[in-house]
Amino acid sequence: MRGTGRWSALALVLAVLWLAGCNDSPTGVDSSGALDIRLEPAGAAAAWRLEGHGRVETGTGDHHFGDLIPGLYTVTWLRTEGWVNLDEETVTVTVWANQTVEVVGRFVQDAPSHVSVVVEPAGIEARWALTKPDGEIIFGQGSQELDLEHAGPITLHWEEMEDRWQPQPPTVRAVASAEGVTFTGAYQERLPLDRGFVCLPSGSFLMGSPVDELGHDADETLHQVTLTHRFWCLQREVTIRDILEGAVLGSYHDAARVLVEAHDSGPNADQIDTVTYANNPNLVIYVRNPMQFNPSPTAERVTIYDAVDGSTELLTSFEIEGVRIDVSSDAGDDPFSFSTDVSYLPVEVTWHLAAAYCDWLSLGDGLPRCYDHATWALTGDPYTLTGYRLPTEAEWEYACRAGTETAFHSGPILSQAVDDPNLDAVAWYGSQARLRLGMLKLPNAFGLYDMHGNLWEWTTDWYGPYAEGPVVDPVGPATGELRVTRGGFFASMAIECRSANRRPYDPVYNQAIGIRPVRLHVETR
Repeated sequence: MRGTGRWSALALVLAVLWLAGCNDSPTGVDSSGALDIRLEPAGAAAAWRLEGHGRVETGTGDHHFGDLIPGLYTVTWLRTEGWVNLDEETVTVTVWANQTVEVVGRFVQDAPSHVSVVVEPAGIEARWALTKPDGEIIFGQGSQELDLEHAGPITLHWEEMEDRWQPQPPTVRAVASAEGVTFTGAYQERLPLDRGFVCLPSGSFLMGSPVDELGHDADETLHQVTLTHRFWCLQREVTIRDILEGAVLGSYHDAARVLVEAHDSGPNADQIDTVTYANNPNLVIYVRNPMQFNPSPTAERVTIYDAVDGSTELLTSFEIEGVRIDVSSDAGDDPFSFSTDVSYLPVEVTWHLAAAYCDWLSLGDGLPRCYDHATWALTGDPYTLTGYRLPTEAEWEYACRAGTETAFHSGPILSQAVDDPNLDAVAWYGSQARLRLGMLKLPNAFGLYDMHGNLWEWTTDWYGPYAEGPVVDPVGPATGELRVTRGGFFASMAIECRSANRRPYDPVYNQAIGIRPVRLHVETR
C-alpha cells in the first residue's frame, strides 16, 4: 500500500506538469485569445496602452496580440502630438478563448481648421452655439466664417426662433480638420395650423435606437434618415366622431356604404323600419321600435363598408353612445347629434379603414386618392403623392422625436418598469390603463399630442428590416404580411412606447390601433 501511494503522488506531479505544458487547457487545446488594435485613418501613429491580467503593453499604430489570457482588457488612447482622438479615451473589451476581438481608434491629424456656419434663407439672423474641440463655446448669429486652431470633435446647436422651425436635427456633430467643415441650418417658416394639421419641416434625424438603450430590439438598427419634403401631420389621433362624419358627410358619399342600427322608444318592439337618409343614399338606418312621428332615434352600432375601386371590404363595425340620427327631410347636411364626449375618443381601426379614411379626406379636399382599394397599394411614391395618407415609418418617427435622440421625446428611458417618470407628462400608458380623450397631455416640440401611448398608430409601411447606412426618403418593403404600428397604447409598458419601437400587426387587426394622417406640403409661388 505504501508503494501505491508513492506511484499516486508521482502520477499527480506528472499530470500537473502535463497540464502546464498545455496552456492550462485540460484538452491540450490552446485557450488563449487575440486582440487587434486598429487605427483610422490607416497609418495614424497615435499611441495606446493595453492593460489586463497583470499585463501592460504600450505602442503606436496597428498591433496584433495573439496570446492573451481570456478576460477583461482596457485600451487607453494616449495623448500623441499631431493626432487628436475622436472617441472615448478608454475602451474596455472582453477577450474570449480562440476568438479575436478588434478595438478601433478613430483619429484626425491635428491642424488648424476652417468652419463655415450658413443660415438659410439668407438674411435670417438666427442664433447658434459652437462647441470647440477644447470645450470652449462660441456664440454667434447669422452666417459666419470661423477659424479654429486645432482639429477635433465639434458640435453646433441651432437656437429656436419664434416664427421658424429649428433646423433638423437641432444639434449637429462633426469633426474639424484641415479640410474644413460647413454647417448649414435651414430655418423653415412655421405655417398656421390647417384644420388641426401641423406643417413639419424637412430635415435629418437618427432613426432607430442605440444598442444600449433600455428596451432596444434587433430591428431598430440606428441609421441616418433625411426627409426632403415638408409634410402636414394631424396634431391628434383621429376620433370616432371623425370617422362617423367622414363616412357620411361631405361631397364624397360614394366612398363608403354606412349601416346604422338605431333604437327608438316606441312601443312596437317587433317592428323595424329602414330609412335612407335623403342627402346620402349610401347611409342606411335600421330603426328598431320605431315611433310614428319620432325622426331622431338613438344610434347603437355603425357598420362601414368600402365602396371604392369595386371594393366592398368591411372597414369597421363599432358600438356608439350618445348619438342621435335625424332622418327628417330637413335634417340638412349633418344628421348626427352628439350628446356625450365618447365620440371624441380616438378610434380603434383596421389598417384598411385607416387608409380609407385618408382617402375620404383627399376626396373631400378635391385631392387625388393615395390608395388603390382593389390592391390597397399606394398609387405612387408616398413622398410625391399630394393626397392624405398614413405616414411612412420614417415620417412617423421623425414627427415623434421632434428633434430629440432620447427614447422618448420627453427624455431618456430610466428603467424597464411598467411606468417611467420621463413619460408620465406626455403619455397615457402603463398603470393608467384605459383609452383617454386626446390632447390632455403635453405635446412634443412639433406641437403633436399623444405620440407616445393612448393608441398604437398605423403607418403605411409593410414590416421589414431597415436599409443599411444613410437613406433619403425611405419606404418600407413593396409587399408583406404585416403593417407597422408605432407609439404604444394605453396599457403598454414604457419600453413599448419608445420612439424607435416597432410593432407589426395583421392589417385586419383593430384593437388599440389608431390613425394619424399626413399629407405632402405643396409649395405655392
